[in-house]
Amino acid sequence: MITEAEIEEVRSQSFASADADGSGDISLEEARAEFLTRSNDRMVRAFQFIDKDGDGSVSQQEADQAANRMFNMLDRDGNGTVEQVRGQRGPGAEDDERGRRGSGHRYGGHGGRMFLGMFDTDADGKVSREDFDARRGELFALADTDGDGSFSLDDFGPLWLEINEGRIVSMFQRADADGSLGITAEEHGKRLDGLMEHADRNKDGVITKADFKGGKNKGKGGHKHHRDHHRG
Repeated sequence: MITEAEIEEVRSQSFASADADGSGDISLEEARAEFLTRSNDRMVRAFQFIDKDGDGSVSQQEADQAANRMFNMLDRDGNGTVEQVRGQRGPGAEDDERGRRGSGHRYGGHGGRMFLGMFDTDADGKVSREDFDARRGELFALADTDGDGSFSLDDFGPLWLEINEGRIVSMFQRADADGSLGITAEEHGKRLDGLMEHADRNKDGVITKADFKGGKNKGKGGHKHHRDHHRG
């Protein structure tokens, strides 16, 4: 079971861990470090995805292959420039409108924004193949610190942070509600506010498995609706 006291303990421990210098708030640099820790599993999966031969080292060739796949996937019209990720539609889209309306903007979400954030260095809303090739070389160098043409998982952290920089800054700014450039304990723990109220469906003061078996919404489509919504 989960008690209110345990929720508060997690809140306190999480903040103390992120506030590495004990200043009483979390800076953007500390938020980056916290993100690196919390996203470790995803970072490992990303590294393994690039490391096609599974030898524990990503070569320049493997990195180039992954980068080229990403560019070609977003360059839907094949003109050598990714100029409009959001709402972009590929060649031939106008020939098949059967339920495909807007399908070309599939990469206009988080992936598209992350791409532009990484490669549109002059903020003109487009990325040419030349710009892309130059920038991907800079990104590779963040991990290949000794210049030997490859990097290991231990070296991947700085590149992983750069790939996710836009997301990290966005999350930091949302959490920094008062714009003080530091996240207080209260702001940091906001995600746990109301957890007991929402999860304790039978209102017995604790969260147990019973609360996830229908609770007070049993028979009213509460959990089924939630599952169906995410499947959709």
